[in-house]
Amino acid sequence: MKTNCQNNKNVIPFKAVVLFFLLMVSTTLIKSQSVIIGTNTTNTNGSNPDPVDRLWNYTHFQMVYLASELSAGGMTAGAQITALGFSVSESAASLANFTISMGHTSQTLANPYIASGLSIVKSPFTYAPVPQPGGSFDMITFTTPFTWDGISNIVVNTCTGSNVAATPYGGLRYSAITLGRTRYIQTDANSNCATATSTNTVNRPNIKFNYTNQSCSGIPTPGNTLSTINPVCANNSFTLSLQNTTSGNGATYQWQMSIDGTSYNTISGATNSTYSAIWIYAEFERYYKCSVTCGTNSSSSNPVQITVNSFLNCYCASQSTNTSDEEIYNVTINGA
Repeated sequence: MKTNCQNNKNVIPFKAVVLFFLLMVSTTLIKSQSVIIGTNTTNTNGSNPDPVDRLWNYTHFQMVYLASELSAGGMTAGAQITALGFSVSESAASLANFTISMGHTSQTLANPYIASGLSIVKSPFTYAPVPQPGGSFDMITFTTPFTWDGISNIVVNTCTGSNVAATPYGGLRYSAITLGRTRYIQTDANSNCATATSTNTVNRPNIKFNYTNQSCSGIPTPGNTLSTINPVCANNSFTLSLQNTTSGNGATYQWQMSIDGTSYNTISGATNSTYSAIWIYAEFERYYKCSVTCGTNSSSSNPVQITVNSFLNCYCASQSTNTSDEEIYNVTINGA
């Protein structure tokens, strides 16, 4: 018997269907985005110091960008930063051995100098900055992506040299903010890539980060439940957090409370990675934990027992209402 196989041209091969499905899934898991920090249009054209300055032979800069600024741009824990760009306003022709390193830091300033925890994200190369209109950025793709932990500030460390002084010296658009959030050193004699920066400035370069937020995966491991205050006084506020961050999009949180540490009740509206509350329980301890879910996988943090502080440690600070008032430092009660 002969089978008729003539009309197979319109049948989609199974492999093609599978590949298309995988492509769609990966597209939903990884979404490329960008965040811009700094929008002012003032520039450093001429002899003003900046990371693309060619007035000196060697230039070394450190700039700190806050976790709150990254989060405001939509970046989440586990995001991979794949490129950065400066809003170049004047070209320095070319910059030799331009190197970019990045790291996590708890510092909000680049002062003191941040020496540890840095890793190279763009290996040394000859950088030819291209001037951009205001609001646009000359992007540099990283050799190695940088993974943000979701809670730390980040430091961007740039270094270049040796460069022969030549006009135009180069310029960037910047935003004037807190003194010391940008710090630099410029020298002529020797390379300063390993030398601590020494001069603070308020001029932090406007920057754009390209990044991808990746979806969470596997079973969450939130670890211990942490509290900013424990024991706590009545009517004092406290904040609970988790020892470990669950990286990626899609993770959900639900805080729970218990009187006996066994039977837990869901706290309405407590669905963030942290939970803040005011202690209203005068006598009894409470237990808290958080259930973290990623897809179909859930895990709870190790509970913390919040205890009540002794009233002896819960005095309010005295405040005078008249300049003639005097402090009462102690009270002695004699027995009957």
